[in-house]
Amino acid sequence: MTLVLNESDIISLFPMEDAIKASDLAFKLQAGTQSVNHPRIRIANKNQFFNYMTASSPELGFYCMKTYSIHKNTSPTFYVYLYDYSNGDLVSIMNASSLGQIRTGAASGIATKYLSKQNSTNLSIIGTGYQAKTQAQAIAAIRPITLIKVYSRSLDNRNRFAKWLEQNLNIECIPVTSPEDCIEKSDIITTITTSKTPVFRGSQITPGTHINAAGGNHYMRRELDDDTILNSNLITTDDISQARVECGDLINPIDRGLLRWHHIHQLSEIVSGSKIGRRNNNQITLYESQGLAIQDLTAAAHIYSKAIQSKIGTNVDIETYN
Repeated sequence: MTLVLNESDIISLFPMEDAIKASDLAFKLQAGTQSVNHPRIRIANKNQFFNYMTASSPELGFYCMKTYSIHKNTSPTFYVYLYDYSNGDLVSIMNASSLGQIRTGAASGIATKYLSKQNSTNLSIIGTGYQAKTQAQAIAAIRPITLIKVYSRSLDNRNRFAKWLEQNLNIECIPVTSPEDCIEKSDIITTITTSKTPVFRGSQITPGTHINAAGGNHYMRRELDDDTILNSNLITTDDISQARVECGDLINPIDRGLLRWHHIHQLSEIVSGSKIGRRNNNQITLYESQGLAIQDLTAAAHIYSKAIQSKIGTNVDIETYN
């Protein structure tokens, strides 16, 4: 039997506290020698893209594939297919829109845990789309945030987002009118946009700032300018092989000879303890998030286990369709 889980099932089974633990585990598994993470594959057609990414972990006992299609006239649809590592059985199919949203936020939370100052209280968020909420939730779960400033080009969007944050996180939130106002005196900056041009000037970043660049998982996107990249004392990403084909923030300056790939570290090395993260409170640290299949894997494995325990979801006999 295959357990089918819909969006409401996922949301009920995967609170941010659980997502952060699953994300931490994903980075630790990635640093090991047994788990495998394959970068995203994008298949382009005239008006649409089909994307898939895969990961496996004998330690976890599962492997998975996430697929999603993007069409110019429809919203993306995301699914995770979870398989038993021991026998190859398809044990679960999950609607994965919320899963991806939550685990993307959790990954920024883990980066914040290992790279930001422990006493960080001021958070700036540039971008107010559907991914932005979980960014704020995860970071507020990691650090003692007392003030959040938000910026979006849309006045209505930033006001609506600020109101939601105050109501749901019980943290003072100020919508501001410019990126410059947003990042002023910030301890942590998170960008979660699809911008093709830098969203703030790196010359304005103060020493000690940590930056999560969470929206630029395409070579044509550019959330950060050269100053931000070059002024960062420690640059990390979730997967260098994936960043080489997707991370416009890094590809652009590296292609122009301003930086080299050996300057970039995988966050998993820091999470596992094989490399040192932040060394002092004056360093500027950067995390470039692309989104990994192994993060989907640990999330899906956790959700599946909880669903079985809680008897949530619908069991379907896939074999009857053969």
